[in-house]
Amino acid sequence: MQQFENEVLNDNFTTEKKAAAFESIAKLYYNRNFGTATKSDIDLLMFKIYMEAAIENHLNPDNSIDYSACSDYKMGIVLGISPTKVRNLKLKKELIYPQENFDWKVSLRHIIGMTT
Repeated sequence: MQQFENEVLNDNFTTEKKAAAFESIAKLYYNRNFGTATKSDIDLLMFKIYMEAAIENHLNPDNSIDYSACSDYKMGIVLGISPTKVRNLKLKKELIYPQENFDWKVSLRHIIGMTT
């Protein structure tokens, strides 16, 4: 449990990011008539916050994402959930909170370069 806390909280989040995360959680919670936000809504927002930090911390020099560091399997281990649950959360996250400033062409070039 200690490793999880260190990796998730200390390695990925600065004090400013923690404050911004709390603000976004509070907005969701309070803007839904105090407490009517579902567990699924809150889980998705928490996953979005974690995913953004993981992406930011695992960018390659060409601004593509290091997919080996952000794999469903590795994220599942860190978060204590199955890779299938991670995959589903990634899909839902992109539908509700699309990744900003994501250049799919750069990522595709990086992935193709990795396989050749």
